[in-house]
Amino acid sequence: YGAEVSALSVNDNALDLFVKPGPSVGAPGLVTTGPTITSFVSVVNGTTTTPRGTKRDLIVHRGLTANIIEVGGSLPLDDKGYTGGVAVPHPALMFVEMLRSSLVQRGVTFTGRIRTLEASERGGITLNPFRSSSQMNAANKSSSSLVEIASWQSPPLSLIAAQTLKPSQNLYAELLLRSLGKVFGNSTDPKQETAEAGIEVVKTFLREAGVSSEIIMRDGSGLSRHSLITAEATVQLLTYMSRHRYANAFRDALPLAGVDGTLRNRFKGAPAANNVRAKTGTIDMVSALSGYATSAAGERLVFSIIINNVPGEASARENYIDAMTILLASFTGKS
Repeated sequence: YGAEVSALSVNDNALDLFVKPGPSVGAPGLVTTGPTITSFVSVVNGTTTTPRGTKRDLIVHRGLTANIIEVGGSLPLDDKGYTGGVAVPHPALMFVEMLRSSLVQRGVTFTGRIRTLEASERGGITLNPFRSSSQMNAANKSSSSLVEIASWQSPPLSLIAAQTLKPSQNLYAELLLRSLGKVFGNSTDPKQETAEAGIEVVKTFLREAGVSSEIIMRDGSGLSRHSLITAEATVQLLTYMSRHRYANAFRDALPLAGVDGTLRNRFKGAPAANNVRAKTGTIDMVSALSGYATSAAGERLVFSIIINNVPGEASARENYIDAMTILLASFTGKS
């Protein structure tokens, strides 16, 4: 939900946590993590197994900066098991620990210790992951300290966009924002954060798209309560994107009602199913849905619904949003 951001990211910067009941009542539960990185994280297992038919009651805790996962509570003997995720601090360390572990398994010997560097600590060493292979080869020949031993080409942005928007993957949104700042930012201030540079790139795009200036952007995912936008500005952006040369790729990256992503369990059997592609938005007391709906008359409608500052369960707010969205999909006239 809010995993730490790092230039070196792996496994969504989180560990998968698996808890199963023990072999008998009163026995500790079985707690494992994936990937298994015993040198990076430790697990304190305080769980116990209760009789069949009792209720599962688990507590998972990790301190703010500690890689110690405490698992407590109980689960019944007939429980099928719990699966969850735990975000980790210092994800760059997890990345290099996993890299080292993988290489050791393949016969590579390591000496020394693993450490990570902030960009400001590199000194005169310049690392640019966006260079071409020929540029990297030239850099390798001119540097005695850096040698590229492997490279990996990412999927196209259209696929990354879908992997970001459909499940509402906040980490990917933050990483994309920083990538924009790194590649397209034009700041001459070496101390400017890539996130800040990315925000400037997005603001420039929004101005060119004719989107209202009623936007305050503080992050890439929208988790910050200081990020503010109106429904009108959202509709302006969606309308612009409907005419963009990458309109199809953008629309296909959005969750499809009743089918996939964060809308897979909404609108089942309703007129909106398969007729609405939209992005959800949820933080405490706020729920939103913005995207495209195809009406019963075959007209494509652009909409944005934001319910703000309403306490209670998110499902209650979503019920109102769903009802309004179904009306759009059921509309038989012309807008």
